[in-house]
Amino acid sequence: MPGRSTNVGYGYALYKFTGKERDREAGIGLDYFGARYYDPEIGRWLGVEPLSEQFPAVSPFIYALNNPLRLRDVAGLFPGEFYTIEGTYLGSDEIGDKKIYITSQKTVTENTEATVGETGLELNTNWTQVKQSEETKYTGTYSDFVKMNGYTISSEALQRNLVGLSIYIANIKNIDYPTIYVTSGDRGTIKNLSIGGAKRSRHLVGDAADIVIQGFDNFSAAQLAYSSGLFSKTIWYPKYNAYQALRPHVHVDLRPNAQKDLFKYTPSIETRGYPWVGRFFTLRLVTRHAYKKIK
Repeated sequence: MPGRSTNVGYGYALYKFTGKERDREAGIGLDYFGARYYDPEIGRWLGVEPLSEQFPAVSPFIYALNNPLRLRDVAGLFPGEFYTIEGTYLGSDEIGDKKIYITSQKTVTENTEATVGETGLELNTNWTQVKQSEETKYTGTYSDFVKMNGYTISSEALQRNLVGLSIYIANIKNIDYPTIYVTSGDRGTIKNLSIGGAKRSRHLVGDAADIVIQGFDNFSAAQLAYSSGLFSKTIWYPKYNAYQALRPHVHVDLRPNAQKDLFKYTPSIETRGYPWVGRFFTLRLVTRHAYKKIK
């Protein structure tokens, strides 16, 4: 507090409680925590939590569920990782426990009809409520949604979007959250080439994954991944008997600045000739990896 702190006689330190910056410009002496201001004189937070309406049983002014020794809540989103029912990632408390919370928000659609009335063209707008819920619920941990099967995905954004895909599917299909099984993640160049991967594969930079989805064939899974809008590119790999064709799965990635597209893997076998070896001309069957845009 001003005049009664250990800073008296040593100048005014700008960074105070937990190393957070004190706002002196407004003359209010509050500590800024990023998502909220803290008043050290009364020991209270001055702003409500961004998701306070989703926690009706908890005071909107508390920090980290009143357990700051164990929990962090940097973004003001309560402990855990938060998603909307549409699978959109909202934020994390950054403590790394991978607990998943799903926030059911009010969403509405606007229906506008044009009719001809006494005063000319009239627009009548009707609001139709689609979904409504008053609570945010703990749903499970990351492994309840995504099974990594020993693979690694470097991109945290892609990891979160795989969880979001499970949530998205459960919402639109009105089913339990399906498990996303990762069949391949990060790959080195040698491994990538050995299985027929492209030289510019996103697996090489860590923001791609091959997946299958519990309860869905690969084509349906590819359509769902594409319609979720969570990925930059989705590729459907159907079953082929072509020589060295890649096995059936769905590929998703987050290549930067890419348009969201859905492709079909369409390999074809080519016969390639090689130089003379002695008196013999070598022929070899080679599978050409091609992709046809569907959407």
